[in-house]
Amino acid sequence: SPPITKVSSDQSSTFYDPGAMSYSTTYYWYIVARDNHAATSTGSEWDFTTGSAPNNPPTAYIDSMSPNPADEGASVSF
Repeated sequence: SPPITKVSSDQSSTFYDPGAMSYSTTYYWYIVARDNHAATSTGSEWDFTTGSAPNNPPTAYIDSMSPNPADEGASVSF
């Protein structure tokens, strides 16, 4: 695994929101638990890979139309 970047510390919550993540990227994490006597226990390393970027179709633009202006609800074929 690549070098680890600490993203949270002294967290009392059992939930963590990492925010936006990159597409097609492998992320690794592990947890270090600390009790009220400062004793720690490091968990196993875990990983997951985010999905690919969505395949969005291109946006079509109409430069001119006849009749102009077109009637509302007019059908346009490409």
